[in-house]
Amino acid sequence: MPLVFTALASTRSSTASSLRLTVEGATTVGGILVRQDKAAPGGATTPTEGLTTRRDILLMADENPMGRGNAVALKIPADQVQFLRTLFTDARAGIRQELKEYPHTLKEPAHLRREEAAYGRLLAALDELVIVPDADVRDVLGDLAGIIDRSNEYSRVVAEHEALRGLLGQIAGGESR
Repeated sequence: MPLVFTALASTRSSTASSLRLTVEGATTVGGILVRQDKAAPGGATTPTEGLTTRRDILLMADENPMGRGNAVALKIPADQVQFLRTLFTDARAGIRQELKEYPHTLKEPAHLRREEAAYGRLLAALDELVIVPDADVRDVLGDLAGIIDRSNEYSRVVAEHEALRGLLGQIAGGESR
């Protein structure tokens, strides 16, 4: 069914005589917009047949052509986001300071630049709540967790907590004489 042009160019416009309305999949014939039929993709007989018919050859990639891993959706409580943002910002600032103050004496400046970039990706992930984790991101998170555990003497705290909870469990569950 032909569609009629309803929006003519203004006669005051300097391009009124050369203005043409174009619509994808249509052509203009004497001021009337006429549909042009296009062949369906993949040799199908209808435009949607190629999308709904099962094929032996999949049109979708079976591996990631961009070389990146799977994105991970993050669910982080607001108080943890604030803690992580401060932690990642401070860590990245420390790396930047080292790169600036000791550019010629660092043993592995490329490694520090990768860590700096990983912290940048982690900070962006806190805003977007999605990340494509890579080895550098996993390494900096593991290193940070280890540093925090050591500085807070985590293993000692856990051992003491288990001892106290174990004793409390025995006392609370036991009967008095």
